[in-house]
Amino acid sequence: MAAKGSKRGPKAERGQKTADRGAGRRVSPLVGWTQGLIRFFLAAALAGGQLLGGRSPFGLAMVGASGADLEGFAALLGAVAGYLLSRGLEEGLRYAACSILIFSVAFAFYDLKLYQKRAFMPLVTGALCVVTGLVTLVDRTPDAAAALAAEAAAAGLAVYAFRAAFSLWNSGEEPKEPGARQKLGLIALGLCALISLARLKLLGLISVGRLCAAGLSLCAGWTAGPGAGAAVGLGAGLAMDLTSGWAGSYAVSYALAALAAGLLRAHRRGVGAAVFALVGSAAALRGWPLEGGMGPVYEVALAALLFLLLPRRLLDQAAVLFAPEPRPGRGQLLFQSASRRLRQTADALDQVFSALRAAFGDADNGEDPSVIYDRCANRVCARCSLRERCWQRDYQDTYDLLNAALGPMLERRQARAEDFPQRFRDKCCRFGAFLDAVNEELSAHLLRRRYQRQVSQSRRALAGQYGDMARLLQDTAAAMAAPVSVDEVRTRKLRQFLAGRELSCRGLVFADPRGRLQLQLDGWDAKSLADESGRRALGELLDLPLAPAVQGDNQVLFGQLEPLTALAGAAGRPRRGQSVSGDAFTWFKSQSGALFVLLCDGMGSGPQAREESELCVKLLEKFLLAGVSAQNALKTLDQALVLRGEETGGFSTVDLLELDLYTGRGALYKLGSAPSYLKQGGTVKCLSGHALPAGLSGPLPRRWEALEFQVGPGDCLVLVTDGVLDEDDRWLREALLAFDNGSPAALAEALMAHDDQDRDDKTALALRLGLRESGPAAQV
Repeated sequence: MAAKGSKRGPKAERGQKTADRGAGRRVSPLVGWTQGLIRFFLAAALAGGQLLGGRSPFGLAMVGASGADLEGFAALLGAVAGYLLSRGLEEGLRYAACSILIFSVAFAFYDLKLYQKRAFMPLVTGALCVVTGLVTLVDRTPDAAAALAAEAAAAGLAVYAFRAAFSLWNSGEEPKEPGARQKLGLIALGLCALISLARLKLLGLISVGRLCAAGLSLCAGWTAGPGAGAAVGLGAGLAMDLTSGWAGSYAVSYALAALAAGLLRAHRRGVGAAVFALVGSAAALRGWPLEGGMGPVYEVALAALLFLLLPRRLLDQAAVLFAPEPRPGRGQLLFQSASRRLRQTADALDQVFSALRAAFGDADNGEDPSVIYDRCANRVCARCSLRERCWQRDYQDTYDLLNAALGPMLERRQARAEDFPQRFRDKCCRFGAFLDAVNEELSAHLLRRRYQRQVSQSRRALAGQYGDMARLLQDTAAAMAAPVSVDEVRTRKLRQFLAGRELSCRGLVFADPRGRLQLQLDGWDAKSLADESGRRALGELLDLPLAPAVQGDNQVLFGQLEPLTALAGAAGRPRRGQSVSGDAFTWFKSQSGALFVLLCDGMGSGPQAREESELCVKLLEKFLLAGVSAQNALKTLDQALVLRGEETGGFSTVDLLELDLYTGRGALYKLGSAPSYLKQGGTVKCLSGHALPAGLSGPLPRRWEALEFQVGPGDCLVLVTDGVLDEDDRWLREALLAFDNGSPAALAEALMAHDDQDRDDKTALALRLGLRESGPAAQV
């Protein structure tokens, strides 16, 4: 590190480049020399560009934008060489001297904070341009002074634009994604390069700069739409007009031609190129003076031909550059505000949860069981003649004898005479009354302890609800704030498709947080594509299999179709003597492509058990469809049933299966439920858990257990309630092994027929995996 107050020379600057580049990563010497060569040739080329009146400010701007390190020195050498070769010795010396002064100022101020200001080098470049121009100015007329001021302003603005463009590579070898400022800088750099190339002609007729300007306008109109095409065409045309002196001719021609090509970009590329050539040629023949010849017509036609030869991938990358930077609308701002408020609310609830947990504690602080004897002594021994001997003189001996009986009577929940040592029974003259009092106080103590345990459990459940709510809000806020990854190529195809059908709705193809592609249409006419024919047309256009649409208010959302399919079947019987089963089940698929299967068995049988199990199924379904994770949904359900159980005393076993139909990864959550069985090939695996049923979580936090597995086409999974199984499950394994791509419903019915005693409610649910037909138009 340099000492305070010292200055770094060129060698130190090269060693500290990363401070200026802002990435903290060292650049290899090969990359540094390569970038130096690029700056050298770019500065030499820009030095040859001339505006009206023969002014050449862009070489100076290149030196001002390149800094004082190796790249800046290379730009200085290139600018000096370019000016001397293009302007001659007399005029070139003025620009060469100005370039040297600009580099000297950058070298002198490199270590100061002033140099880091965006306006510093643009102002220095413009000021030095004026100073050197005044020294060599021969014509002291107002027009000459105005031309010099315009040259200085152009040089300063060019420095600002070039530095914005070069900031894309300031982080090392990997360029950053261009923002609005960087895009404008790249466009300005390109226009200045076009001005420099305008003087270079092929066969003495076709200008290379104007050829590139016409092609750039056509690319912008085709990839980004008529508005962007007209804007780029206008800018490129004005740049060409500045070099030729024909006011507005090229600007009108390129803008009109790019606008026409952009309006037809829903058609084939050849149609847009042909229209661009026709409109541009017509404008050239009408607007250019006769001394221009046929060169402008040839340039427009040749640009259209070269456009047809460009690879499609290059056009897709150009679309990112020409597309306007999206600005957050009112809806997006409200969305961000809602996400921020959700996070703040989640933090507040989490603080409440922490405070309650600290206040309630994690353990039951019940009363000491020895208080039973204190209460009995107050009732029985208060008027005994031996009171002072037992409870004062022989206090320790009395408590030792009583404590010997404490363990057995607490375990039995009743005190008996033989629990007390014989010496105590002989010693106590009122032992019968004392034993009756102990049993009464023991019952009261057990009731108080049970009440305190319930209160403590309710308090922890209430505190847990705050924690669960905080986690749910945090997950929702994180999902709302997650960045959207837009598929630019498919989005451009979609927008061309919508423009071709003359639909006003807006389209977007993006990836959700799990990496699945989604297609969203917003607008009053979006529902015209929500039917089966629209789904097929969009799928073929984007080469993407799409699931059926989900419709909202002026919005249609298509999800990527999953490669795996799941066929499910279920069968059940109530307990003998009951009209309804206490079991409940359902299965459904989320928008993200996850399949959920729920199977719950309420406590007991009959309508009350059915009400308990259906409540669990409905609550879990609502949570999971809302995007809540499986663990958070189960925890919320468990705590809710704990609080509800204080009045009803109910609980329910739960099987929750979460299966990703994109990857085949699955997780099975079991809360007190019977084992499940997974068939893969010629083997059957038993999936069992050890957690308590929902609503019976103990005083300690529940440990969630997820049985994870991987499935593929042909695999089969069976979920059952405890009424289906007996002590030996070999019959179920054999039935599952014999099942070969048949009907899951038939397999479930076969499991019901194994035992016709129906001593308990029983339900079986079978799931068979398959492979979906390939192609974007595959049926669901």
